Parts: sequence; structure tokens; C-alpha cells
Amino acid sequence: MTVRRISRKDALHMAKYCASSNLRRVARAVSRHYDRDLASAGVTSTQLPVLAAISAGYNGAIVALAEALDLERGDSWLVAAH
Repeated sequence: MTVRRISRKDALHMAKYCASSNLRRVARAVSRHYDRDLASAGVTSTQLPVLAAISAGYNGAIVALAEALDLERGDSWLVAAH
């Protein structure tokens, strides 16, 4: 595998305009906002959709719950559930 070095200017440009990086940054900000609002209920923004799916009737099989939430087998809550 060949490693290509990039200039500092290119690296800064990528950091500023990378859609993936910016989307993740926004997602973290939104999660922090919801976590603050949900703190009084004792749940996090990560837990809420799982609890809602269980409440909606996806409590039988982990696979059905994971599919309903569009989660992969490697997601940490799913691994812990096995």
C-alpha cells in the first residue's frame, strides 16, 4: 500500500470541507442537545430510539430490533445484548 503525503494546506481544506467530518460534527452537536434535554428523564439520545422500538413491539428478537433501528451487528449495545 502506497502512502501519499498531503500538504498542510490540503489537510486543512479537507478538515474544513469534508462532508463526512462535518456531518459527524453536526450529529455530535445534535446528540449533545438532545442529551441535555433528556437528562431529566434519565435516558440518553442513544437509548431513546431503542426504548421506543422496544415499546413499539420489537422486543422479541435482537435481530428484529436491530433491523428496525438500522443497526449493524457490531454496534456496542447489540454486542452487549448477546
